[in-house]
Amino acid sequence: MALLETAKLLRVVAQQAERGDQECGYFLSEMIPMFWKTRDSIAKSNQTFRTNFSRIESAHFATGKQSPLRRMIHRIIKEARAERRVLQIASQIPESSMVKPNDRLLALPDLDDSEEAIDAWTNAVVYPRLRRVASRLRRHPIIGKLGKALDENGKFQISRIKPLIRQTVARIAALPLRYYFDIK
Repeated sequence: MALLETAKLLRVVAQQAERGDQECGYFLSEMIPMFWKTRDSIAKSNQTFRTNFSRIESAHFATGKQSPLRRMIHRIIKEARAERRVLQIASQIPESSMVKPNDRLLALPDLDDSEEAIDAWTNAVVYPRLRRVASRLRRHPIIGKLGKALDENGKFQISRIKPLIRQTVARIAALPLRYYFDIK
């Protein structure tokens, strides 16, 4: 729990530094190089750090200017993963009636970079949830004007961007899981 609170605190420090707070900027300017310089010695003594640092450091995370469609897909996946985790925990509790079971979500494989997992998550979670908000997507100033989404009459058709949706799910699935920070 303390690590989650520390992660929250560091997010606040980073946000304040972005807003121009001098003390937070000074703190980060000292902290980041200190951790960067000690990464080798930490890696020598901590296997978890060594394996996760190399995966996370080499991963290509989305930039702050990511597309609105990617943000929506990321949010859908994040919410579905959280819901799935709650369902998995609740299924271990006898006679638990706090959570309505969702067998379809529980039956999904863990989201990873395998073709089966990407197809399953795209077809069972992401695409259906985007279809439910298709009218909102149609009115969106950027998504609604995607050339790939427009049919020959110039009308928005979500089915036309299903390959793009799947490709985005695949990119998100290829990223290493993070537990404390939402790296953009």
